[in-house]
Amino acid sequence: MRILPLCAASAMILPASAQGLPEPPNAVQSSIVIVRNGSIEQSDTEDASGTALVADAVDSVTIAVAICDASGRPIADLPVSIEVTGSRNMVTPAATSFTDVNGLFIANLTTTAAETKTISVIADPGPEEVVLQDQPSVTFRAGHAVPSEVVLGSANGDGQEVTVVSRDFFGNPAVTKAEH
Repeated sequence: MRILPLCAASAMILPASAQGLPEPPNAVQSSIVIVRNGSIEQSDTEDASGTALVADAVDSVTIAVAICDASGRPIADLPVSIEVTGSRNMVTPAATSFTDVNGLFIANLTTTAAETKTISVIADPGPEEVVLQDQPSVTFRAGHAVPSEVVLGSANGDGQEVTVVSRDFFGNPAVTKAEH
């Protein structure tokens, strides 16, 4: 488990407006931490952490965002928006919400598309928005294959070409291994 690098805590944490802080969110002082919640399986497509995330709408990553001002103080009650590249992504409870009293916003990402996802966070979306510098990526792989499709190709002198296409439940091409 990773420890979330929090903003420097102040004795009394109030919303930025109540603190009278003129400072906006700071892209350098703010941070994003990704915690992988996937099933642990051995796979050729594992990332460095050893966890293979499956694009099955079950395996997920937790996205923990800490929003701070330039002095490192957390900013409470600030709108935050999470954007994820790729397709068929689900961010819960919502991709856009507000930071809590500690300047934190936490959400989960699941998907049914096997691909690498890059996560971006926008603090205070709108004319004064700040895009955080951290833009971590996570890779989801296809799940187990469902019955395969056999495609017959043209005949040649040695026989007929046959292609086997295996996909997971969501239509992602599944990786299959041939053992000799």
